[in-house]
Formats: sequence, structure tokens, C-alpha cells
Amino acid sequence: LELSFMDGFIEGYRELSSKYNVPLLGGDTTKSPDKLVINVCVIGKTNRGKARKRSLARDGDVICVTGPLGDSGAGLKAILEKYEQDEVLKPLIQWHTRPEPAINEGLWLAERPEVHAMIDVSDGIASDLGHVIDASETGARIDIDHVPLSNVLKEAAKKYHWDAEDLALTGGEDYRLLLTIDGKNAENIVNTYNQAFQEPLTPVGKIVSDPKGVIEWFRNGQKVDFSKHGFNHFSG
Repeated sequence: LELSFMDGFIEGYRELSSKYNVPLLGGDTTKSPDKLVINVCVIGKTNRGKARKRSLARDGDVICVTGPLGDSGAGLKAILEKYEQDEVLKPLIQWHTRPEPAINEGLWLAERPEVHAMIDVSDGIASDLGHVIDASETGARIDIDHVPLSNVLKEAAKKYHWDAEDLALTGGEDYRLLLTIDGKNAENIVNTYNQAFQEPLTPVGKIVSDPKGVIEWFRNGQKVDFSKHGFNHFSG
């Protein structure tokens, strides 16, 4: 293992931890005969009543995401399939290797009582929204054509003949926030949020009462079959 890699890793870690005032405390170093394994445990607390649990979604809530999806999945695809890192792919690979956590966005949203459930998109919207509706005992409807895509992902998809929509729905590690907002207040929350942050808060669907535990997918108002469920840590 090259020392330059470890220097770069620690520098990246230090930069992010300093930015959000999350210090590195302690550590337990052991020898490995082959692979490098780095495990980080983050501990925090929140004020009573401020946690936006995945079990808090309610019928009629509007489902939103805090930024475009699929960039990280596209970056990983470029790395694994050994594409040459041109100017189109570099920002996608950057988002995969150095994603930015939505700390300030989450704190802002948690202050709004109209915001109900929240989860980060780590395994893909198809998988992570499934956790929300399972915990909340609801169903969901997603309008695929409303899911936000970055311009750079659309450019890469056109250049390399990738399915940008598939990457956005099933790719993981974007770490955007997926949240549900009371339907009566969603428009006001979205407009106020979009005045405060660069990446817009985008409505992508609704929470429904039935069928429970099921995500129904729509494109241009028509129901479509979408069978992929996002990354599964226990699959082969």
C-alpha cells in the first residue's frame, strides 16, 4: 500500500470532518494480510422531536429529493468499466469518490414540521423509498419523468449510450436526501427551500395509503413496469 494513498485518504477525511465539525476520535489499527479495510462509526444526537424518521410518511405527502440522482452510479460505472476519464466523466467520478453530505439541507428541513420522513439515497431511490413505505406502512407513486438528472449525466448517457433513467433510479451513493412533505404545505416548502440552496428540491411523487409496501411507477401519467430495486448489500 503506497504511503501517498494514505496521505490522500487522510487529507480528504480531514477536509470533510473539519468542514462539518465532526472530529476523528480514537481508532483501532490492526494488520491485514492483503486488503485495506476502513470502517468509520459516526455517533450523533438530535433534539427531541427533531428526528425525521423513515416511519413518519403519511398518505398525501409529496415525495421530494434534494438534488439530481444517478451521478454517483454513473461515476462507478465509468470506473468499473475502465472508461477513459474525459471532461464529461470526471465530475461523475468525482461525485462517486467524494460525495458531499446534505448536512445543511437536512438541518434546514428538520426545522420544518411540515417535513415528515427523511432518508438519504445510498442504495438508489427504488430501494431507499422502499424502506420509508415499509416503516410507514404506506405505498408510494413515483413519476419517473420528474426524477431530476444532472446535465453532465445526460451528456454522458448520450455520449456513451447509457440509460440515465436507470442509473438515477437504481444507482446508489448519491447521498441526496429523499423526504416527504405534507401535501398542503409542499409547494411553499419547496419554494422557500429553493431560495436558500443551489440544488433545487424536486417533487418526484406522492405517498399513498394503498397498496401498502408497494411503489408504483408512472411515466407521462401512465403506469409502467419497473422491476429493479436498487443495490442489495446481500446479493451475489
